[in-house]
Amino acid sequence: MYTKLAITNIKNNRQFYFPYLLTGIITVAMFYIMCALESNPGIQSMPGAKDLGLILRLGIGVIGIFAVIFLFYTNSFIIKRRKKELGIYNILGMEKRHIAKILSKEAFFTALTASSPLPKVISTFFTCSKISLPFSSIGPCSGRCETLVLLSCFVDTFKLSY
Repeated sequence: MYTKLAITNIKNNRQFYFPYLLTGIITVAMFYIMCALESNPGIQSMPGAKDLGLILRLGIGVIGIFAVIFLFYTNSFIIKRRKKELGIYNILGMEKRHIAKILSKEAFFTALTASSPLPKVISTFFTCSKISLPFSSIGPCSGRCETLVLLSCFVDTFKLSY
């Protein structure tokens, strides 16, 4: 019941969720671009690769911090826009924990969408087409669990803002 209601809410509020998803996908794609650059053998064989790798790892951390701040801001924006709807749920007899369950399912579905294969494809396209370095084996963050980290980031951001 809550899953169906969460999906319906996402469809009905798509004018709020579309920019949220679009920026989430772009943020995840930037994250994967930085990961792919950091683990690229072409960059690792350059002179000064140790310093460049450190800078790229710091860039990954900065992107992660900005992503969390941005997700927190946009999620609170969406919640503020939906106060009337949430108030109606409350008037109709839903307890706060049931509303939180619906909102957490919505956050989970949006996180699945934003961390789908689409950002990986976008990052691979931009990394391979815009940089003229010898990319012999490029794979955006292959072998790592960044998708799970980003997924938990979306859900945890919701928990902090509600």
